[in-house]
Amino acid sequence: MDLKGLTEYIQNYLENDRTHSALMLTGPWGCGKSFYVKNMLAEELSKSNHDTIIISLYGVKTIAELNRSLYLELRARKAIKKISAKITKTRQSKQPNKILSWFKRHGREVISSTFLISKTIIKGVAGFFHVSVELSEKDMEKLFASINLDGKLIVLEDVERSSIDIIEIMGYVNNLVEQDGVKVLLVANEDEIKKYEKKSETEKNEQGETSKDLTEKSKEYVRIKEKTVSDTIYFHADLVASIESILRLFENAYFDGAL
Repeated sequence: MDLKGLTEYIQNYLENDRTHSALMLTGPWGCGKSFYVKNMLAEELSKSNHDTIIISLYGVKTIAELNRSLYLELRARKAIKKISAKITKTRQSKQPNKILSWFKRHGREVISSTFLISKTIIKGVAGFFHVSVELSEKDMEKLFASINLDGKLIVLEDVERSSIDIIEIMGYVNNLVEQDGVKVLLVANEDEIKKYEKKSETEKNEQGETSKDLTEKSKEYVRIKEKTVSDTIYFHADLVASIESILRLFENAYFDGAL
């Protein structure tokens, strides 16, 4: 599957999937997964008014920290929307403005009368900040509206580098997709998640090699993944598409002419 086909596949998942499950994009370190998500996938999805919320799990130690990161990212996007509207109102948009272009590209919000509420995030944020969940109905409505996830794709990167136990991460994702109906893309080097242990020297394969088996934790990971992730996509870098995307970042007339 080329990068265009991959993007179309993820967009179809975002718009039409009803399985209440996540997707996983996996590949070795350095193959370009993160670059693709940040500079190609997010840009294409924004054209269809879909925000891509990208959170790196690298160094994240608790689910509470993850909830905070998601919450703050979502709140930041609301702030960007307000700033973009203010810039437009002051008529600065009549002149070419790179800042305005950036806000318009990254600050889009899905306008919907129906909010998709993520109870998982709400509970986590309240717990992290020691906020009582015994709020008034009006306050709860404000909190729900502040983290509307309708039409958005949550991308959790560097899953294998997180300090959170992998089983806890998968349980958290399962709550998001199954109970809250949120769309989630996990980006990981799955080879670093699955761990193996050698069997006894007497158990060898036909080539005389000592066979290996998944550790008990890895077996548990596989079990919960089967319930949580509907499809695992193996990422293969498209060098031509990647180079074109990199050149576009420079906004240079000479580079533009070469594309």
